[in-house]
Amino acid sequence: MGRNVPDIDGWWIAIDGKLGGIPLPQEALSELHLRLQNGAFRLGTDEGRIVLNGHVRPSSLDLILTHGPNRGRVVPSIYDLSAAGLRLCCDLSGASRPDAFIAPSGTRRFLVCYRRS
Repeated sequence: MGRNVPDIDGWWIAIDGKLGGIPLPQEALSELHLRLQNGAFRLGTDEGRIVLNGHVRPSSLDLILTHGPNRGRVVPSIYDLSAAGLRLCCDLSGASRPDAFIAPSGTRRFLVCYRRS
């Protein structure tokens, strides 16, 4: 647990996303570039560390925010890395880790699909 997965490192460009059941407009997607490198991340104005666990299904990822407007928060997430790209589903409320790649209305679930830059 906590082991960095080298294949996930790189710049990622958001190509599709939803927040609480609402599709994100293209302008919002352009603000969601993700940089992952050596256990650290940058997403918009937030930065911090990531903790990955690829030994569970779905694979888990915790965003530990150390800089930016959400500093001090931990965002439980799941991810799916494939040749097609990266899917990330987060619970922005921090209440619980998602168990599926869905962002239903009435939740603070954030689902985004990325392609490698």
